[in-house]
Amino acid sequence: MDLKSGASIFFVVWFRVFLWLRGVFWLMFSFDGFDICWNGLASVGVVDEGFSVVVNPCGDLGFSRADLVLITSDSCYDRSLVEELCGDGSCVVLPASMDDVGLDCDDVEFLNGHTVVDIFGVEVESIPLYDKDGVECGGLGYRFMMRGKEFYVAGDTGLGEDLWDLEDKVDLSFLPLKGVNTGESFKTVIQTAVRIKPEVVIPYYYNEYTLHENDLRTVQAELEDRNIKCELVKPCSKGSEP
Repeated sequence: MDLKSGASIFFVVWFRVFLWLRGVFWLMFSFDGFDICWNGLASVGVVDEGFSVVVNPCGDLGFSRADLVLITSDSCYDRSLVEELCGDGSCVVLPASMDDVGLDCDDVEFLNGHTVVDIFGVEVESIPLYDKDGVECGGLGYRFMMRGKEFYVAGDTGLGEDLWDLEDKVDLSFLPLKGVNTGESFKTVIQTAVRIKPEVVIPYYYNEYTLHENDLRTVQAELEDRNIKCELVKPCSKGSEP
């Protein structure tokens, strides 16, 4: 084992012990060597050997810096937390519709939809958000590729025609169950998953106190009937209602 590999392993072990000591259980789901966390509501984290991608930071993430921060819309993140996370060598990505936000971070990038960029060796593609009628509504979801695995964090989106472009390009997808009309949200999640055909779906962006576990089991069964694996996870910590 070379020095670099040994240091990486030490960091990962230390990181998990640190979060355990803080009472935050980060490793809620492991996927092909990646540590995956749903931090409640719209907040998601993916860690690979100490390199962290955080989408919509909020709540108690358990660490003080992120390498790459992705924001889906102006209602889904904690601004002060983003500014705490964006240290030296960090990059924050936002929708072009938020170009007046004025974050106190050194490296801030604004993307339009349908844009592919490389940031620190991570391929990031911006996917427009859609309302319930399938019309673009200004925010972005993100597909990003790390170590050959592709993740899609959809944000608060409805069903859009552009999602066909993601077919067979996503390994793990976070799809939203937000909304008062949960039946319609369930339908949208199932239709989106069938459209993009990810290996694994994690339902997210819902209030765990108002959505019954039986409803989640129904979504899981519907997806697995269509040969799409569905993982149900608990939040690593409690995010704040946007």
